[in-house]
Amino acid sequence: MSKLFFALSVFFLISSCTKFNAINDDNELLGRLSSGSGTWRVVKIETWDATVTNPTVTTTNPSDAFYHFYLKTKYISGTDVQLDYVDFFKNQSLDFHSTISAQEERVVFEGLVGSGTVWTVIKNERKEQVWLYIWDGQVTQITLKREDIKIPGAPITETGG
Repeated sequence: MSKLFFALSVFFLISSCTKFNAINDDNELLGRLSSGSGTWRVVKIETWDATVTNPTVTTTNPSDAFYHFYLKTKYISGTDVQLDYVDFFKNQSLDFHSTISAQEERVVFEGLVGSGTVWTVIKNERKEQVWLYIWDGQVTQITLKREDIKIPGAPITETGG
């Protein structure tokens, strides 16, 4: 009886730890974004003025813009640290590079400590993402589609730390 009780106790303890970690994972969306090739094409950009009633929505469909999400190991203060990165490519050139935090409800392109560009996740699906960004009354909404895209130049990706 005591062996069964011990086994059940260990099972519930391990189950609880797993659930706790999953709930508090700060980058739960990053696994989805970086899986496969980690590349997502920007298929639609919508912009409008949030300060007016019935705003005119401007829609553009970029022909060559995509994000590449990946994990990179850096040597910082004597320790190897795994960091989450994103590169944005436009017209086959790197437009910007940033560390990233990606939760289920928001994506943050990190700047200095305590700062960054915060996008709200509107749609979070395996092959499609829709994100919203508001700054100074102007709204930008982007639609991303998972696509296997060749990274211009030498890829920076890692498969493990």
